[in-house]
Amino acid sequence: MNHISSRRRRPLLVVVLALVLSLVGIPAATAGQGAPPTTDLTGYTDTAADQAPPSFQQGCLPAGGQAIADPEIPDGDFVVVGGGWGHGAGMSQYGAQGAGRLGCSAEQILTTYFPGTALGTVAMPERVVIGLGTGVTSTRITAEAGTIPWELCHYQTGECTDIGAQQAPGAVWTVTILSDARYRITDASGALVFEGGSFELNLRALLSPTTDVDRRVGVSTTGHTYRWGVLQIDSVQSAASDAFLTIDIPSMDLYLRGLAEVPASWPAGTLQAQAISGRSYATNRITRLGIRESCRCNLLSTPADQNYEGYDYESADARGGGSWRAAVEATSATVLLADGAIAETFYSSSHGGHSESSAFVFGGALSYVQPVDDSRWDLASSNPLRRWTKPVSAADLGAAAGVGTATAVELLEPRGAAGRVGNPARGWGGVRITGTSGSAVLSGDQVKSRLALRSTLFDIRVPGGQSPAPGPQPQPEPEPTSPPPADTLRRLSGSDRIGT
Repeated sequence: MNHISSRRRRPLLVVVLALVLSLVGIPAATAGQGAPPTTDLTGYTDTAADQAPPSFQQGCLPAGGQAIADPEIPDGDFVVVGGGWGHGAGMSQYGAQGAGRLGCSAEQILTTYFPGTALGTVAMPERVVIGLGTGVTSTRITAEAGTIPWELCHYQTGECTDIGAQQAPGAVWTVTILSDARYRITDASGALVFEGGSFELNLRALLSPTTDVDRRVGVSTTGHTYRWGVLQIDSVQSAASDAFLTIDIPSMDLYLRGLAEVPASWPAGTLQAQAISGRSYATNRITRLGIRESCRCNLLSTPADQNYEGYDYESADARGGGSWRAAVEATSATVLLADGAIAETFYSSSHGGHSESSAFVFGGALSYVQPVDDSRWDLASSNPLRRWTKPVSAADLGAAAGVGTATAVELLEPRGAAGRVGNPARGWGGVRITGTSGSAVLSGDQVKSRLALRSTLFDIRVPGGQSPAPGPQPQPEPEPTSPPPADTLRRLSGSDRIGT
């Protein structure tokens, strides 16, 4: 037990220090898998009178100034009319797609969504440790290319020992964590391959160290294939007999090759903007937090950080011509800077035509994450969730608020700059729902979660009523509150990222 305590003390102190330092910035944004794109291109009418600012090249039209049509309202006791998918701060991925279609560059896209920022180059981390799973009790590893060497390494000294078994191409091994934190490897027939180790030793599979080596494994825990670096299983002595599963990738650009955030078929300017955003987010996270005790990693592979699918996305991109890899390589070491520091590059699937400030969305103010009208860019995209509706019964709406059967609903002021419903605890209005057993006021995020909505940009209507569509409204900015630790956000319910 003393060994376990001493093992955990140093990483915990590092994480606590990192979290304290992170309070000077805004926490990382909510992320989530988003709707795949459609093939339709919704047209738009140019009614903006203002000329494009000097920073826009010919053909790259300003982001906003357009009206987004109201959808057809279905029948229902109440109907939620909303726009976009996601938290609504920073870059809209579909908006960036529309901008790319209009001829905008990555720089134009990013400096529009993050006003006051600039592109720059910085030294990249030498490694990126990605969390593939926590609480892992067993995982199946398939050698998909090359012969895979396995070893045991001391967690503290880094000293490694070959376990005396190499996984042949095509072989399927199952790694199980025993109650005393040892590892057991069995083959597809159930025969024992290896048993040994301890909670002080990590079991590792050596993948491709460089681009001229091709060693790949499929991992049942995630359902994806990985090529780069080292796959590590870090056992923890506990009643659960579980482990952390990570992959240690030897460079930032190799990590980005497997970042499955937008389709590789999108315009080059859009792909480069996404590559810079992904690199900025990852580098910022690594710099501020280092290795996190909660996952023994820098970043999670899920949209809770960024959606990393490894070789699966990388190979799909290669089959399609390699546009995503080209975007990663064209922007290598390039990040978005704000006052000389790496910016917090929030992004989500789409904003419904208008973004919000970081103060509104997360409760902490950043000068470069402010409301941005991106209606023109959104209308030039293939966004299937620009506007959406959801009928809700009086019983379900009342149940969401705990007031019996709903009889009336009121969206309270003030709302966000785009008409989003905010959090009354931060000085914004919420939603008052009155029912047969009382009334309650919910925040926009509470309504979003309880009704399974796409975003907090919504209105709730009674069919035949005269409630306005969600859209820009001049509102006073509330006083910003101190942001919570960086490791606690990006976990709001719901999905909001584009997937492939």
